[in-house]
Amino acid sequence: MPVYRWEHPATGKGPYTSHNMRSDAVDEMVQIHNSDLHRWPGISTDDKMYVHPSVRTGYGSVYIDEDWHFGFESLAQMNRWFSPVCQLMLLNSGFKLIRIPDCKVEILVRGVTQIAYRKVAA
Repeated sequence: MPVYRWEHPATGKGPYTSHNMRSDAVDEMVQIHNSDLHRWPGISTDDKMYVHPSVRTGYGSVYIDEDWHFGFESLAQMNRWFSPVCQLMLLNSGFKLIRIPDCKVEILVRGVTQIAYRKVAA
């Protein structure tokens, strides 16, 4: 199954970690997402991800391996996370929706609303 992910071509990072590539609109979207962790759960609020052995905690923070990436198993799942308005904000900030073939990813965790994966050589 392919993985879908929004990332910035200049950084290869997603909208939550491409701080210097985000427009004010995308910054606002990220703030909205961070304010409702029930609808947009982060690692610490997604029970399936939080218990993964690669997730470490300390000093009130959650840490993951740097080779982890987050995406979606389907366009429908991605559309539940990013509304059409949010997707337009991302496009206008230079982000691209990419499709990664399943042979190039190792799914680490199937979370409640998104997946964590690692890129692998084909």
